[in-house]
Amino acid sequence: MTAKLSVKESPKVNNKAILTLVLGMFSIFISIIMALGFIPGIIGITVGFLGLREMKMSNQNGKSLATIGILICVIGTFLPVLFMI
Repeated sequence: MTAKLSVKESPKVNNKAILTLVLGMFSIFISIIMALGFIPGIIGITVGFLGLREMKMSNQNGKSLATIGILICVIGTFLPVLFMI
């Protein structure tokens, strides 16, 4: 007799949410070194909102990652402005 193991596959984390978080950290790092952090910040904000929309349509996890990534991207976008003041 063989027993069947029922494994329920959990929803995957959205790749755009992870990319948004990485771009947010990169934008803050670039903002500290030089004033070009707004470039990955704007890209990260765009990718983050696309990821949130994609997660609404499909059954994927990562909403909190995308939200935190968007917030970090906003900080990385406006950090060079604060350094210039």
